[in-house]
Amino acid sequence: MEFILFTFLGAYQFDQYQTWVSLTDFISQELFLKLNPPCGRIFSASSLVYKPNADGSVTARLDEHGLPEMVVAPESAIRFFCEPIPRRFLYPKDATAKEITLHSLDSTYTLDTILASPSYGNVENNLLGELQFVFIAFILGHVFDAFEYWRDMLRIICSARLALSTRPDLYLSFIRVVHFQLKQTNEAIFADIVENENQVFQFMRTFMLNLRSAADNGVSLELRRRGEKFVSALQKSMRWNFDDEPDDELPMIVPTTSD
Repeated sequence: MEFILFTFLGAYQFDQYQTWVSLTDFISQELFLKLNPPCGRIFSASSLVYKPNADGSVTARLDEHGLPEMVVAPESAIRFFCEPIPRRFLYPKDATAKEITLHSLDSTYTLDTILASPSYGNVENNLLGELQFVFIAFILGHVFDAFEYWRDMLRIICSARLALSTRPDLYLSFIRVVHFQLKQTNEAIFADIVENENQVFQFMRTFMLNLRSAADNGVSLELRRRGEKFVSALQKSMRWNFDDEPDDELPMIVPTTSD
């Protein structure tokens, strides 16, 4: 009986085993059940329903553009831990103007606030596991909402300069997680069709600049070394040049007219 059963089984791709371990090692069973849609399936085409009213009733309504107000059906939606993701970095309510400027440039306060929420419970591995889950949902399930969530989380993590010294373990693991994720993709996936800009490249560039500029701010030597290896790997695999300054950051030469 055992021999007959085995003749109908396909050979397991052991050459891909370590890759899958690297892509999923922070996804625990508990985390998987919390993130997975209630229906137990991931759909590339979202199942839409009319947006419910405040009292729970459902009526067909149009938005300001004359389009139906639709939302993803709750039973088929990935249960993202941080939704919506802040479009602008957060700052304390009693922050001064100087502190608001600081928090607008450094997303550490935003990252700390997100991790302190009940969904994460201040457990950094939950954030890393969620990054892995939504990335796989995008790569295998072609769920664009999962890609946007993954991309927006990268923006917050890569822009948190102070967190490099306060959360070194998170960033050591983050580098490894993103390294294996980017090995499964190519640059064309990350191009923004509207803005004609590779936003993931910009986030990685910000992360690299923060690492290099934070050398004297208590960032561990191990993290800096791991970061430099990560940058070198991206330069080879993705052909990203982090040393060239963007056009909008280059000095501008203004011609003057002589009298």
